[in-house]
Amino acid sequence: MLLLYTDGLVERRGSDLDAGVRRLVEVLGAELDRSAEELCDAVLAAMTDLANDDDIAVLLLRTAG
Repeated sequence: MLLLYTDGLVERRGSDLDAGVRRLVEVLGAELDRSAEELCDAVLAAMTDLANDDDIAVLLLRTAG
């Protein structure tokens, strides 16, 4: 699996960038059994909120099998 994302997914004003990356890793680890589409949806649901005012782009590539 390869996940590419812009900083808007993990970065928030007043929050530590490393904490955002750790949160993303936790979400991915908990959702690995999902399809690529479901995994993207889960990541976006867990990582975004109404306070987010930055753009977000996510690209997930996963091999079959």
